[in-house]
Amino acid sequence: MTILIAEDEPDIRAMLGDYLTGEGYDVLEAATGREAVARGAEP
Repeated sequence: MTILIAEDEPDIRAMLGDYLTGEGYDVLEAATGREAVARGAEP
C-alpha cells in the first residue's frame, strides 16, 4: 500500500515518512497541495 504525505513542514514530513516506511508502507511525499495532486496522479 502507498501513502501520500502532503505536509509543508519538512521535518514533520520526514518523520511521518520514516515512521510509515518502517511500518511497511510505500511513501510518497509532497510539500504543497499542487505537488500532492501531481504525485497522486502518477501511475
